[in-house]
Amino acid sequence: MITSKYHRRRLLPAMLLAMLMLSCYMEAAAVNPNSKEQASDCAVGRMQKPDDMLAALCDREGNQTNVEVTGTGGLDDQVDDGVICVDGIYYVLDPGAMAARVVAKNELNSTYQGRIIIPSSIKVDGREYTVKSIGRRAFAACMELDKVFIPKTVEVVEKRAFESAVIDDIEIEEDSQLKVIEDYGFMFFCKNRGQVVPDHFRLPEGLQEIGVRAFCGAFADLVIPSTVWRMGDLSLATNIKDLFLKWKRPVNTPLNILELSGYNDVDYKGSMCPTPVEIHVPSGSLPTYRLTKPWCFFSLDEMPVEEATIYADIAGLRYRLRGNKAVLLPPNEGQYSGDIVLPETVSYNGKEYKLVRTEGAFNNSKVVSVAFPSSVKYVVDDFKYCMELQTVTFPENSRLRFFSAMVGCPKLTEFVFPPSLQVLYGQSMMYLDGLKTIDIPGSVSYIGAYTFVNGALTEVTAHWICPPKMLPNDVFITKSNPRIRVPVGAKKYYEASEAWNKFEIVEDETVEAFVKVYTEGRERVLTLPVDESADYYEFEAFKNGEVVKSQTLSLIKSIRTASANREAATKRIGFDVSSLDDGSYRYRIRAASDTEGLISLFEGTFVVGDDSGVEDVVSDGDTNYDVFDIMGVCIRTNMQEAEISGLTPGIYILRPVLNANPSNVRKIIVE
Repeated sequence: MITSKYHRRRLLPAMLLAMLMLSCYMEAAAVNPNSKEQASDCAVGRMQKPDDMLAALCDREGNQTNVEVTGTGGLDDQVDDGVICVDGIYYVLDPGAMAARVVAKNELNSTYQGRIIIPSSIKVDGREYTVKSIGRRAFAACMELDKVFIPKTVEVVEKRAFESAVIDDIEIEEDSQLKVIEDYGFMFFCKNRGQVVPDHFRLPEGLQEIGVRAFCGAFADLVIPSTVWRMGDLSLATNIKDLFLKWKRPVNTPLNILELSGYNDVDYKGSMCPTPVEIHVPSGSLPTYRLTKPWCFFSLDEMPVEEATIYADIAGLRYRLRGNKAVLLPPNEGQYSGDIVLPETVSYNGKEYKLVRTEGAFNNSKVVSVAFPSSVKYVVDDFKYCMELQTVTFPENSRLRFFSAMVGCPKLTEFVFPPSLQVLYGQSMMYLDGLKTIDIPGSVSYIGAYTFVNGALTEVTAHWICPPKMLPNDVFITKSNPRIRVPVGAKKYYEASEAWNKFEIVEDETVEAFVKVYTEGRERVLTLPVDESADYYEFEAFKNGEVVKSQTLSLIKSIRTASANREAATKRIGFDVSSLDDGSYRYRIRAASDTEGLISLFEGTFVVGDDSGVEDVVSDGDTNYDVFDIMGVCIRTNMQEAEISGLTPGIYILRPVLNANPSNVRKIIVE
């Protein structure tokens, strides 16, 4: 609740300003609600207003200091009661503890920009105060930070300290005494968006607690020290490339600790939307991690953080090499062109590396075709505006799990996803004017917003009986009205989903369901295609968020079925679900090998017997919102209405995730 007379005096002007900005936003959104620009504006931290509009609304005034800190103006430059300024940095003092807390100039002003060097202590009126904490929202929404240096004396990074800040680099001094990172503490973003900042972000030994959604930046390396004993939901929901865990034995952590999308599934807590991350654990601990959730759902090895990173050009392709893995990169100079066949392994200085990931390798290039090996798990932002690209292929035994960013490739007329794919990230298949049909494998459990922005699509084949829950209704933005081909018995479930019911749904006996339940004697058996590289399968069924059935099978127990109009039978593995009552359930199936650990992870919905409860699974449920502050910065995505009252006091703009029509945008005041 706002109590100071200073804030009461300013509340009415702030409300009027917010209403003005809301009006401008809604007017802009109404021009073309399905435009490419709007499709990308809900990324957290993305500005909704042009800089010149903000400049007109905000009184900007500079304040040069010896630490290169400047005020950004904001709504008001008045300093809050109890706040002092020393060398351009603002503090609140605790005379009893002789401690200082770094704060913003006032609660409505994003104070800092440039290079911020926080000292370990300050002197005020002849007394020395140790800087022990970074206060709530101290650097929130600071859009022009070059670097922030945190001294070793800081023990707490408070809630939302860096929320929605845009920053080039952050450094924690060696021998840090940092103990707690509170909720949303390091929820900052990178200035260059596509890169990781900093390259190596090592949390100090001695850190004990990491709060809810503590991180949201992009890191090459993130090191979790062995002293951490508590971690909140989605605490590592970030774009990490390599995550290093220092626990010899994993501590108890939430299942959704690394979940990428942040969407909430009311029927199954812990639904996995995997980040394209490799997880590294201490030597000798790999067997334990492979048996512990959530770590067993990710790729694991024992590479130490000290392992050097090597950049090398091999056979005309550029790689980043580390441990025993290779990542394909764009060339240092020029572009790739022609026909590219990627190798499964490369050798450098006598050592062999397996290709597991590609990163922006072919963007704006002149490649005509690219053939991927089975080893690649993550294709990340690879095919943007490849004007000559005609074919991209994956082998039948592909291990691909994550795919993003195929944008503006007009000559691409055919594309087939491998049956291992789990995540189609948002904006993955945009402006592919030559692509008329697409086949989505039933292994896919998550599809992001604006995945298929393509006016040419005429037909989509989907292999789910029940489409993924929480599938946004803006997955398909197309001038055409594509026909959706689905397995026999699936039509009613697609028609119950807002994401699909606007299209013509056609059941086709030639479309094989990825997961299906049928009766074998007196048994009800859930089946799915088998991966013979796995040694065993783990099956779990969920109802109302609770495990109601679990089973582990080796590949010895498998069954064979044949789909219509196919000569060859498809080998499938079956799980006994006879003990389950009629209704709908969530499943999670993990395929693993004794030598490699995780092979595949599948999630979705299945129905046993009477399907009267399936609507609860495929419906979109309660409204979730993207939340914007009064500066037009998206500070939260996919937030449930019940959570909004917990926001910091202020004025916010809410836009429904599943119905972004401008008429549904509204303003609220949190007190």
